[in-house]
Amino acid sequence: MNQKTPSAIYAACERLTRPVPTYRVLLTKRELEIVAVLVDAPTNKEIGRKLGIAEPTVETHLMNITRKTGIATRLGIFALGVRLGLIPISHETY
Repeated sequence: MNQKTPSAIYAACERLTRPVPTYRVLLTKRELEIVAVLVDAPTNKEIGRKLGIAEPTVETHLMNITRKTGIATRLGIFALGVRLGLIPISHETY
């Protein structure tokens, strides 16, 4: 992931205004899987390899995630994954 300024991080987190269960209903199982692997597979190619799908399919799923949530950056999608409990954050992780 690219290094972001504090204001960019704040703006990305600010977009997460819906309650968490709403996002779980909006996103398909595959879209949630893509959010979950984002931390270990930062490129579309790596996400596709990890999930056994083509890179254009990953791009389509990411566009759908953006369309459904209004979150247009990987940082924002990462923050959503943390909020949904799909991406664990601990001192040992980083």
